[in-house]
Parts: sequence; structure tokens; C-alpha cells
Amino acid sequence: MRRRVRENALCAFLAAAGSATMAWLELYGFAWNDYESEAKPAFDALTRGHLLGFLRLVPVYGGSLVERAPFALLPGLWGGGQLAVYRMVALPCLLAAAALGVWLVAQMRSRGRPAWWRAVALGVCVANPITLRALEWGHPEELLGAVLCVAAVLLAARELFVDNGYTRTTIADIAERARVSPDTIYATVGRKPALLRELVETAISGTEQAVPPEQRDYVARIRTATTARDKITIYTHAITAIQQRMAPVFLALRDAAATDPDCASLWAEIAQRRAKNMRTFAADLRATGELRDDLSDGQVADIIWSMNAAEYWVLLVRERSWTPDQFAEWLTDAWTRLLMA
Repeated sequence: MRRRVRENALCAFLAAAGSATMAWLELYGFAWNDYESEAKPAFDALTRGHLLGFLRLVPVYGGSLVERAPFALLPGLWGGGQLAVYRMVALPCLLAAAALGVWLVAQMRSRGRPAWWRAVALGVCVANPITLRALEWGHPEELLGAVLCVAAVLLAARELFVDNGYTRTTIADIAERARVSPDTIYATVGRKPALLRELVETAISGTEQAVPPEQRDYVARIRTATTARDKITIYTHAITAIQQRMAPVFLALRDAAATDPDCASLWAEIAQRRAKNMRTFAADLRATGELRDDLSDGQVADIIWSMNAAEYWVLLVRERSWTPDQFAEWLTDAWTRLLMA
């Protein structure tokens, strides 16, 4: 967690600074845009303490006004006027776009994209023509809507891929579940393979963003552990937590690989990545001097690789109704007996 905070601290600071700058430069008045006639009466009622009046005056797109209502009350803490309220209710929308930029940068970093690519992605999210136009017209909620749209698409895709399978799920199905148009999905996230890749990567990392293996918390704990049994125990509990998130998505990817070349490529890529990571883990276990001499590191890696697969989890937990704790304890016991001298 601390490592991720350090890695994203500069990016988050730049995004927040950019959002604040945009708010200060563009939100210098509202006499000529839609805010004065559509949103201002409702916020005026709220700042005067008339909650029912606020709810009665919100426009037809008023859902976001309700969400941003607490920000409208903040200027009262320092005696801010109507302009301060105008800026404060736009701030969460700008910060949502900034958060999307930080997330994209983290995704790109984990995939080895150049620094200037990441800088461009962050800049586009924080300061772009759409943002400028939304602020000029007095509709910052459009920025918030765009960010929530991306989240809705990813959540809808995960549910449908798991419930219906990759092949039977169409972009139209995802759009209907997320309540957006198909064109919006293509513009914001991409085609089905891109959606599935994102879901797999975030399921593996257990965060809102893909995290390289060497940067995951449990990997650091494994490296600091001094005995093979401690290393195995840490890993079995980590893989148990991962499988609870990953197994449904990973099996959807396996099924999709049978018919979709892009998914087949992703399936092969992740399988090879897992095998490589297990070879690293086997070497780490070997360094303790506690492994069997008649097993090579490659054999140790293959044994772990086969038993940490999503299919193995499904057989025991889903098909045979084992609990996650039973699964973790079994892996610890099995690997200790199989691998240690």
C-alpha cells in the first residue's frame, strides 16, 4: 500500500493541482451560462437552509446536484459567497476526472508505457476541450458522468462475463446493463477483449488498478520471510484471496480464448506470466535451503503453477464446497509436504 502511495503521489499531486487551476481559471463567473438559471436557485435554497426547497428546485439532471450538495455548504465555513459555491460544487467533478487520470497513469506504468505517454494521458484527463466546454457552459456534472460511466461499464462487463460467459455477452448487453450506449463503451474503454483484460488485471492485483507482481504487498512479505514454510503460508493465503476475485473472470477469459484470438493471446500471456512468477518463487524457496534436492526449481514451479490455477480453486471451492480457509490450509500443507525436505 505504501509503495503504491509513493508511486502515485506525484501524479495525484499534479492532477489535483491541475484540477484546482482549471477551477480557478475557468470558474470565474456564471452570469452567462446555464448554472445561473438551472442549478444556482437550488444551491441558493440549500445554503439558506431550505432542504425541501433545494430538492424542489433541482433541474431534471439533479442527481449530481444532490451528490454535490455537501460541497455547496463548505463556503459557509469561511463566509464564501455565490462564486465560492459555484466553484466548490464543480470541484468534485474535476477531482473525479483527475482520479481517472491517476488511474490511467498507473495502468500505463504497470504495462511499461513511456513516461511521456503517461503525462499526455494525465493532461488529457485533467485539461481538455471537453472539460473547458463543460465548465464554460456551467455543466461540470458532465465530467462526473463520464468517470462514472467508465466504472459502470467495467462493473457491468464483469457481471455479464461471469454470469453469461464471454461469447454470449455482447457490447449491447454491457451497454444495456451499464445504461450507456454501445458507442460510449467503444469510446471510453474499447472492445470486449480490452474490457476483459482490464477486469483480469484488476482482479489479480486486488486494487482499482493493475499492479506488477513485484510491487504487490504479499510479494514483499514473502521476500522478507526467512523460512520456506512462512513463505508458502503467505503465498497460499494471498492466492486464496486472489482466487475469490479472479476465478470467475479468469474462467471467462479461458472460455473466450477458444473463439477470440485476442483473448487467446491474453490467456497465453497470463499463463506464461504465472509460470515465470512461479519460477521466481521457486528460486526464493530454494534460497532457504529447505527444499527437496530431488526436485528442480522448474518442477517446484510447475507444481505450484498447477495448484494455484483458477480451475483448481473451482474444483475444490465451488464444486466440492470447500471454504476459502480450508483451501488455504490445504495448499499450505500440500506444498509443505510435497516440496520441503
